[in-house]
This record gives sequence, structure tokens and C-alpha cells, in this order.
Amino acid sequence: SELEGMQTFDQALVRLYRDGKVRADDAQQYADSKTEVRQAIKQLDLQKRGVPLSDRDITFDGGGR
Repeated sequence: SELEGMQTFDQALVRLYRDGKVRADDAQQYADSKTEVRQAIKQLDLQKRGVPLSDRDITFDGGGR
């Protein structure tokens, strides 16, 4: 788990996107689970725009393909 210092490749891609080091389309292109990464990026973009959490129904669990 990320709390133990580990993260999935997709979680790392989302973190790189969040930190401005990769573009959204690049993160999605190389993701193991393109859908999960696309949803996580959408969630981050909503958060940046100030959309309240209750208005979002997208989560990123880093698992599943």
C-alpha cells in the first residue's frame, strides 16, 4: 500500500501528472489501467477547479484492470 511506501505504476503516473511532470495523455498512454488513470486525472482536474467532493463520484483505488 502507499502508506507503506509502495505504489502501483498507475498511482505513480497519476502522481507525476498531479506534480506537472507528465501530460494527461502521456500518463494514460502508458498506464496499465487506462480507465483508472483517466478517472483519477479527471478527479484531480475537478479538484483543481474547486468542485466539492460530494459532487464527484470518481475514485482511484489503483487496482483492477
